[in-house]
Amino acid sequence: MVTDRLNAPNILPLEPWCYDRDIERELVKRLRAGLGEQEALLLAVSGPEGVGKTVFALSTAYRLLDHFPGGALFCDAQGSAALAEACPADELARQLLVQLGMPSERVPAVAADRISLLRNRIAGARVLIVLDDVRLASQVEPLLGSLAGSAVIVTSRPRIQTLEGPRRFTHIGLKRFDLKTSRELVTATVGDLPEEVVTKVCAACAGLPLALGASVRRLSNGGDVEGFADRLTLGALDELEVDGEYVVKRVFDAVYRDFEPALQRAYRLLSLLPGPHFGVAAAGAVLDVSSRITTRVLAELVRANVLEDLGAGRYRFHLLVREHAEGKVRDDEGEAAIRRADRWYARRAVALDKSFLPRPFPHGTGDVYEIVGEAFPEAGGARRAAAEFGVEWPNLLAAARRSAELGEEILALTFPAAMCSFAYQSARCAGVIDAYRRAEGFANTPAARWQVYRDLAQLHEKLEEYDQVEHYARQAAEAGHPEGTESAYAWHGFSEEGRGRYPQALDLFDKARAAVPLMSSPARQVRALALLDMHVGRTKLKMGLHDEALPGLRRARAFFAASEKDEQNAALCDELLGVIASAQGTKAEARTLWSAALEVFLAFAMRKEASRVLGKLAALAEAEGRQEEAGELRARVEKLAEEPESD
Repeated sequence: MVTDRLNAPNILPLEPWCYDRDIERELVKRLRAGLGEQEALLLAVSGPEGVGKTVFALSTAYRLLDHFPGGALFCDAQGSAALAEACPADELARQLLVQLGMPSERVPAVAADRISLLRNRIAGARVLIVLDDVRLASQVEPLLGSLAGSAVIVTSRPRIQTLEGPRRFTHIGLKRFDLKTSRELVTATVGDLPEEVVTKVCAACAGLPLALGASVRRLSNGGDVEGFADRLTLGALDELEVDGEYVVKRVFDAVYRDFEPALQRAYRLLSLLPGPHFGVAAAGAVLDVSSRITTRVLAELVRANVLEDLGAGRYRFHLLVREHAEGKVRDDEGEAAIRRADRWYARRAVALDKSFLPRPFPHGTGDVYEIVGEAFPEAGGARRAAAEFGVEWPNLLAAARRSAELGEEILALTFPAAMCSFAYQSARCAGVIDAYRRAEGFANTPAARWQVYRDLAQLHEKLEEYDQVEHYARQAAEAGHPEGTESAYAWHGFSEEGRGRYPQALDLFDKARAAVPLMSSPARQVRALALLDMHVGRTKLKMGLHDEALPGLRRARAFFAASEKDEQNAALCDELLGVIASAQGTKAEARTLWSAALEVFLAFAMRKEASRVLGKLAALAEAEGRQEEAGELRARVEKLAEEPESD
């Protein structure tokens, strides 16, 4: 029998423990069951370094052993080594022949003869071969003769698509564990741990099995697990040690060493982009290359499994990979790259702000607002600007923090100023408040100080922190910037309105109206009067003075509706006019106004306003006996409340 001739060798390393991977195991099981007796099982397993390719391949091999009586062979193809050190096909053939029982001295010296002999020995032998860490198809293809009834499992960091051609290898791409699986792995292995420790460890490892395994070994030793989790969060690579070896860092070093110099540079510099993810334009800015070259570089890094393609032109590093890449940044390149990245984000924030609302250019931002013209176009409409703001928000906040920390005065003031309107409309205020407080010391003119304090009053009003609103409104009034007098009075009026002191609020709005002529721009004066009409109308509605509120609200609504960039304020007027229509008994008009307002609020991520209007529509539906519709509307309110905060 063939089995007797080969003595059924089993050269596989010890069977590893493979957690999860049930979907991939089931795929292999179905593939094996669907093969005829003389067909070969060919698997190509790829994925990022540390994702568990070798573990999965070996675990799979052990599960398949009974189907391959000719034995199981294993070779490390050393694809992660330097190119010159990767095992060529003839060296792998030599190792496999020795594993099949041939004395080393009898292995042919000529490469072609060696490969030919291996192909003859395994033909019809029903063996299982694991070729681990393959780099190139040329390491594998010459070995594959007649494989009837045998199996070959190849692991590689990048996907080797040529193996999926004539030989018809089935590709299995391993991904990192999701958060649920990561938590289950840690708790199932270590046992009871403080919830905070599990959360920090899983966040730092970000689903990478190698990192999770190293963390589990450390946690299993006991000791100061809280301290380990804290240190892991701050410097993960230096904490992930197994038997004195920094295992995660070692495998990442191998990946980096494999790159050409240009790709090494891209790997390093992309790690300096702020925030958790990035687009092609931002990547091109930090790399200082064209979009065509950037796209190609990103594709290469995705193929190398060091970047994740999120779709829609967005990319991100695994947390540990980013830390490794950042550690490779050279002294002569980091500062300039950071400067390019942060300036790009500042200019993009300005472009988005220009499209979002028609407010005057903020003070203290130097020429950043002026230079964003044809060379850096606006977003193309308020709704598109809102959508992009939502995508880039964490990156803009990160760039704002870094600019303040590096003492970049103009950028530190530009970021919160450009983000303020969207933050207010979408209730993402906390991050911009933090950015303004970091930048406060850079506001060294009366106008710049007024800008900071006025915007802080506005942001705190959205959070219903009325003592803070009054505090910053007074500081804005005392900043010595006459053109800002109207706004300082208006936001002080908001604080009084929020406390339910409606007569005091109306008095402050009147003072704001009297200060409008201090503005030098006629267009600003007209818009300020429209805003005050809306504020006064809203306050009078709260006082039950519907007839007095109506004329001002109609004037404000007409002004905002005529502007392409004031859709949000027009919707706020629609909501208030709907309240009057409902009180007057014209329920159909109220429903129309509220429905129109709701569509705008949802488009601009104004969740607080959307929830409020949904509640009004639900109450109206209940009053008219449409209970099912009312229930659906209230369910939408609950769904909005369940959405995670973005700030």
